[in-house]
Amino acid sequence: MVCEMCGNAESRYIGEVEGSKVTLCEKCRGLAENVTEIPQEYPKKKKENRQISENNILQNERGEYVQMIVPGFHCIVKNAREKTGLKQKEFAQKIGEKESLVHKIESGQYKPSIPLARKLERALQIHLVETVELKRQSTQNPLLDGEEETFTLGHFIKKRT
Repeated sequence: MVCEMCGNAESRYIGEVEGSKVTLCEKCRGLAENVTEIPQEYPKKKKENRQISENNILQNERGEYVQMIVPGFHCIVKNAREKTGLKQKEFAQKIGEKESLVHKIESGQYKPSIPLARKLERALQIHLVETVELKRQSTQNPLLDGEEETFTLGHFIKKRT
């Protein structure tokens, strides 16, 4: 966790500063009241190659990627289904979904989840999911000290001495 007062990456305490609970490092804990130590959790084992989270973010050694449904997915699905000669009801039965869901996807009223999009890709032999690299933008600000990238509460409050 990050100290909300100075931005230090190793905060181990929670305390109250002017009525608000904040995370604090060893150096800043003297500035707060009702300070308690944050219980340390056991480190979780991380998969080496990649992880897929609920947000469809892929992580590997080189960076972070996100899976997204391509723009215009509804037209792609509708055109591909029509090429197969299947009606919406027949196609829905083929993929094990409701006809109303197929209708909503084709009309653009419903954006399919990644697993559903993968199912549609297999059934229609189309491409609906693309993987995009997340690029971290630098937030260098002349008001910030040195190498810090974000503002912390310490930039805005007056320290009592």
